[in-house]
Amino acid sequence: YAAPGGGGAPPPQPRSQPQQPALSQPPVYQPPAQPQHQPQPQVVSPQHVVPPVPQLPPPQHDSWPAHVPARHSAPQPEHHHAAAQQNTAASMELEKATLVAMVSSKLQGELENFQRSSDREFEAYQAKQVDMEVTATRLSGGLHTLREEKTNLLTLLDKLDDAEKKVQGFLEDLESREQPSAQSLISGSDAMAEQLLEAVATDKAIEDALYQLEKEMADGKIETEVYLQLVLRYSRKQFFEKELANKILAKRRQLGVY
Repeated sequence: YAAPGGGGAPPPQPRSQPQQPALSQPPVYQPPAQPQHQPQPQVVSPQHVVPPVPQLPPPQHDSWPAHVPARHSAPQPEHHHAAAQQNTAASMELEKATLVAMVSSKLQGELENFQRSSDREFEAYQAKQVDMEVTATRLSGGLHTLREEKTNLLTLLDKLDDAEKKVQGFLEDLESREQPSAQSLISGSDAMAEQLLEAVATDKAIEDALYQLEKEMADGKIETEVYLQLVLRYSRKQFFEKELANKILAKRRQLGVY
């Protein structure tokens, strides 16, 4: 409104609202600006040294904005790129560690399997070596026995050769001698012994004859009547020869001659 009288103080202006600071970023402390020209230190005598007075920054509490609750600001591109690189590096390290662990585990398993297989093969080789040593010992003993047997056989062969030479010489000596008759080989010591030998020989001859006659009749080569006649004749003669041999033996017993 216009003041009465047309003059005077200007009309009151509407009170302006204090502007709120931008909330996009949190307040950043800025250090006070340093003066362009630093004061040169005064050169005085050593007796009168005056220490320089430090320049203190003016208080900034009046210039600080009002406290505003912090809000999460949108990430900057460079921050996002650095975080992505960190995540990528961490992921690669994790994958690398996982891969190394898997490879190490697999290699450890393969190594254990190889060691177990090697142990089994070594035990099998040791068992075979023991069997071979036992077999070698047996073969050595068998070879020694065969050599002894060979020596004994060679000695026996030499003995057989000597015996064969002796037998051959004996046969040649017998062939060179005159062969005596069978009757000359058997002779009694006296007349009674000669009679006894003749009686016994006749008895045995008649017995052989009777045996042969029986076979001839069984084969049908002689008649039964002829067989009976011959058996009767030979049996009678055999009886007398046996009786004579018994009488001679009894007489020799009485005389004490055998």
